[in-house]
Amino acid sequence: FYAWPTLRAIEISFTDWNLLRPPKFIGLENYAKMIEDGKFWNGMKLSFYYVLLNIPAQTILGLFLAVAMDRMSRSLFVKSVVLLPYLLSNVLVAMVWLWMLDPTLGLVNALITQVGFDSQPFFGSADQALLTVAAVNIWRHMGLCAMLFLAGMQNIPRHLYEAASLEGATEW
Repeated sequence: FYAWPTLRAIEISFTDWNLLRPPKFIGLENYAKMIEDGKFWNGMKLSFYYVLLNIPAQTILGLFLAVAMDRMSRSLFVKSVVLLPYLLSNVLVAMVWLWMLDPTLGLVNALITQVGFDSQPFFGSADQALLTVAAVNIWRHMGLCAMLFLAGMQNIPRHLYEAASLEGATEW
């Protein structure tokens, strides 16, 4: 399921093929064009920023949620609510956030304008689009990170916490 499509994609990358005629082997020409293309490097830069925004934020917020759930509530309902965004379909999440962040009819912009600020384009702005997509992705996946951290924390025996506190360890 993974090896064959990967190998086939690598094989196709060495050809000039538009699906209407037989593929023509061109060697590394596609890779040379890609390295010289400014759009490729811009895409790599944006991908780097996207990962840099997502991974630390998801990890830190997930850890915070896990600690809060471990300390305050062991309720299955709370765990379900925290994990719910991850379980929703991509299309549903995209449509809900598109509606909420719509510059004209969106709930978020309605609140922003009531407070006295200008309406924001969010997804429609070159300056805000990457941050907006990253924020939605962070919201969607921090619950999964929290559940993974919580599972790990709950597998640590309580006597280790007691022993650490006797030795002078703090919460941090």
